Amino acid sequence: MNELEQRLADDLNAAATRADVPPPPFTELTTAGRRKARRDRLAMACVAAAAVLAVLAGVGLGANALRADRPVRPIAPGPTPSHPAPRETPSSLEDLPTGAPPAVYWHAGVLHVGETSIPTHLDQIVAAGGTVLVGHVGGTDPSHWDLVDGDHLVPVVQAPQPTFIRLSPDGRLAVWDEVHPQVTRVVAWDVATRRIAGYRDVHLQQPSCCGGGGGLILYGADSRGQVFYGDGRTLTMWSPANGSAHTVTGYGHLPALPSAVTAFGLVFQGHGPGLFDMPGVFGTVDTNGAFHRQGRTSVDSGVWSPDGRLFAYPADGSGAVDNKNPRRTVYVYDTGTGQRERMLLPLDAGTPEAWESPDTLLISGGQPGGPDQVIRCDTSTRACQMAMRYPHPRGWSFGWF
Repeated sequence: MNELEQRLADDLNAAATRADVPPPPFTELTTAGRRKARRDRLAMACVAAAAVLAVLAGVGLGANALRADRPVRPIAPGPTPSHPAPRETPSSLEDLPTGAPPAVYWHAGVLHVGETSIPTHLDQIVAAGGTVLVGHVGGTDPSHWDLVDGDHLVPVVQAPQPTFIRLSPDGRLAVWDEVHPQVTRVVAWDVATRRIAGYRDVHLQQPSCCGGGGGLILYGADSRGQVFYGDGRTLTMWSPANGSAHTVTGYGHLPALPSAVTAFGLVFQGHGPGLFDMPGVFGTVDTNGAFHRQGRTSVDSGVWSPDGRLFAYPADGSGAVDNKNPRRTVYVYDTGTGQRERMLLPLDAGTPEAWESPDTLLISGGQPGGPDQVIRCDTSTRACQMAMRYPHPRGWSFGWF
């Protein structure tokens, strides 16, 4: 150090001594160092977090943009839809896209089952669970019903009086009634074996109100192979598999005239404000014939899906049931979740008629005297399409359950 540098150092030391500022303790210096290190680490963490949040924000914006173009696929219930549902209800049926014709239908002397076409004059169709029966319910002519087997028809029953066949929702059992002197016979026919699974003779003498003989009303069969029939006062459950029969109990003050036979039970008409607006009370029937209530529907006049899970019915735009109002659309009620969904159809859409599959509903449409129309709605997406349109009313029939 030269003389000039030494003099500058002495002056600085003298000035520091006159300032009378004590030096900081060693502990404060080390604490300050640790605080600075923490601040540095926190700053780095904030930078990293900001980067992550920026990435997540970008992903979130991308997902929202995707959802804006493609509706979110429902996780449950029901299968994943094959196409996005429209966001708005169409203003008229003419705005619906055109889809494939119904899986089973008859038109102009030809029965169509999938890709198969069978010429036949039989035009009444009953279809469920992959089983298709086609028939003619004669007034003065004999009734005739055939089973569709590939591309040909197998005779099932021929009767001199009007005969209606009913299929169980799973398509395994066909039932009908035959009028004999002093007795009405209820017949169950096994589709798989193509044999009569059993029959039961019922002695009822009073006149029939519903087209059958002897006053017997045959309601149908469930997917457990239980057959239901009655006379309007007493309801009977018969099991062809073991021949047992039980009087149905447990429906209390409800009428002994079931509105429908579901996959695993019955629907009875409940009490409501109007004759045609009464709710439905649905439930299961055990092997002893006891009815166990499960819930209610807004109205008893609707169609049940083959698995007994969904109930489709007409209502106005708000969901209220008023059968006197012609301006109605279609709702589907899920008995498992309790949710009700409106199909994306305009008012005056028509009436639910049949289930093409457990998730696909067929609806009749068209104005009186106008073209016949059949609309298909996917209940998992609520999207609908035009399945069939014919210029001549009642020029077709389609499979129903």
